[in-house]
Amino acid sequence: MAASVAQHRFQELSSLAGTFPEIFLGVLVAGLGLPVLVAMCGALLGRNTRGGTILIGPLNLGGSFEMPPNAARIAELAVDKQAATLLMPVAARRQLADLPDDVWTRLNIEFYKDAADAVFKALVE
Repeated sequence: MAASVAQHRFQELSSLAGTFPEIFLGVLVAGLGLPVLVAMCGALLGRNTRGGTILIGPLNLGGSFEMPPNAARIAELAVDKQAATLLMPVAARRQLADLPDDVWTRLNIEFYKDAADAVFKALVE
């Protein structure tokens, strides 16, 4: 029941994004579309974002994700900044083949398949 309510609210927010393109255009160009979407959905659902989480994967205007340019370097930077979790698109997993072992042990890397999956993985249960 709660999942269907959350999905409905997510769809409402997605329709709002189409209503106010000038707000989201600047955010999407800056590569912050997904974190802003997570923050807005969290506010609508009354849920907090998970602490110590870095969320990557810039959103396009059509709702698809751009590939992060260097996922392995981003993971190393996340460890340097003492992040606990790194959320990235599942398509970026191929870039992590050369990731050092100490990064794998110090960082929890989670993958998402679409924006809705990213939102629900980034929010506290």
